[in-house]
Amino acid sequence: MLDRSIPPAFQVVDKVSILEANTQYLDNGIPVHMINAGGQPVLRVELFFKAGSAFEPKLGNSYFVIKMMREGTSKRNTQQISEYIDQYGAFVEFKPGPDRVGIILYTMAKYLDNLLGLIQELLNEATFPEKELENFKNISHQNLLLNLKRNGFVASRIMNHVLFGNHPYGLDLTDEAINQINREDLLAFYNTFIKDNPCDIIVSGETNDEVFNTLNQYFGRLDLSNYLKMDHKMLSKPVSLPQKHHLEVREQSTQSSIRIGQLSLTKNHPDYPSFIILNEIFGGYFGSRLMSNIREDKGYTYGVYSRVALFEQAAYYGIMTDVRKEFTQQTIDEIHKESKRMRTELVSKDELELVRNYMSGSLTSTINSPFALADIFKGLYFHGLDYSFYQAYFEALKNITSQDLMELANKYLHTEEMHEIVVGGKE
Repeated sequence: MLDRSIPPAFQVVDKVSILEANTQYLDNGIPVHMINAGGQPVLRVELFFKAGSAFEPKLGNSYFVIKMMREGTSKRNTQQISEYIDQYGAFVEFKPGPDRVGIILYTMAKYLDNLLGLIQELLNEATFPEKELENFKNISHQNLLLNLKRNGFVASRIMNHVLFGNHPYGLDLTDEAINQINREDLLAFYNTFIKDNPCDIIVSGETNDEVFNTLNQYFGRLDLSNYLKMDHKMLSKPVSLPQKHHLEVREQSTQSSIRIGQLSLTKNHPDYPSFIILNEIFGGYFGSRLMSNIREDKGYTYGVYSRVALFEQAAYYGIMTDVRKEFTQQTIDEIHKESKRMRTELVSKDELELVRNYMSGSLTSTINSPFALADIFKGLYFHGLDYSFYQAYFEALKNITSQDLMELANKYLHTEEMHEIVVGGKE
């Protein structure tokens, strides 16, 4: 008889079978990456352009262009565009980003033909009407005003600027930049980086030849002969500011937002798979060292996490939490204490096995939908990687030792040498 008082033994997954994207090319060479998975006739069609904020000549152009593309075309106004999408039960998302901007369509497969015509119209005939532009500028001002009252938002902005300086990744939208946005600049950016430009198309769901042929009908005839390949403005590696400690006192705040970080490994670095295992133990999941100490033991915060934030040209490592003001310095001290422990004490066999099991299980549980598989593909493709990355990841997960982790910590995890940002105060 099964004894239910005895938990099953941990079993680490050595490897996982990830359904790979099948790449085909439209008549004009635009790549279409198709992931045929799922049992429902639902599609997610994503079009990504190299038109992120790293390419913009004026701050805010990229964000405003992608967000305003649905505000009107030469054929329809914003209400007509929304009504057209709604009648098919579809959803269209306009996604800004530092490296790429995306237009993401969720639809039933049978309506793909109807909706791609609208997407083509948005890509070729967006008008950025003045009235809607002024409305969006006012909304952006209000949103920024509200966000600047949040300590966490401000701390993250300071972190970006401190780590990346005046490179594109370190610049954030300001009131002054919003005021300077005008229709002529938006049209110029749109015509240079989106209209008649190649893109990467990623289709996930119940895909087939008919889906590819429909995409070819709308986007395969696009004339790309005038396309000018553009590179990132980032011509050299970002240089962090020399000052290590940044404190913004807010007398009325009862809490402080803490950010500690530094420029870090990019995803194609050979140490990256091992480093994310180290980070998982340190601060990457709910049972991490930081959570166990600062939340569970000390009760200073509801949550404290660490992670690698990835861009296509750089990355940074960050530790983040929000605490009451009177616990600010104690929390920072405990972060440094846990960092030192990672560098000087071997991780126990039981803790390492627990994290191995957790990380392998987490990945296998996230690849059970076509959209998740598409996200995995994007996380590889946009960083110049292929699916062998996960082979290296599982090899690291299976073979890493406590000694390896200590050596990695001594190489990369000196939090007392990282940049420290506090917004709120220290009491």
